[in-house]
Amino acid sequence: MARKKPKLLENRGGLRHHLNPRYPKARWTAERWAFILHRLTGIFLAVYLLAHIFVTSRVAQGQDAWEAIMSSIESNPLGVVGEWILWGVIVFHGLNGIRLILAEALGIGVGDPRRLKVPPEPESVYGKQRALLWIFVVLGFIAWIVGGLILFGEAGWL
Repeated sequence: MARKKPKLLENRGGLRHHLNPRYPKARWTAERWAFILHRLTGIFLAVYLLAHIFVTSRVAQGQDAWEAIMSSIESNPLGVVGEWILWGVIVFHGLNGIRLILAEALGIGVGDPRRLKVPPEPESVYGKQRALLWIFVVLGFIAWIVGGLILFGEAGWL
């Protein structure tokens, strides 16, 4: 007698979950992009921190080694653009972190409890949290542009 194959649960995680055509797929909302970018910018900042520690350790080798590294970064156009991108990463990660603290620790924009819909849809998709996300995105973009104007002005590009 052949054994029956067990029925797979629709809410099981992993690759089967994403390949199951019967399971409703999640939408790529602004909150999902913010989630992904927050993780990627965190990884980028961790790698940058290691590189920064390496560069600042050159101070122990003397002032000439430090000035050589700094002049190579400041004279190279990629170095200035890289610092501008770094500034954008810092601004985004910091403001999104503040948004997450406001939502998760203080409950701002979370919404009222209600009957669960199937498939579940987070309150943040339509609520105050989405507005808070876009406010922080606009503030971050303004801070990124202002930082770029200051950075490129100091580099002599403006």
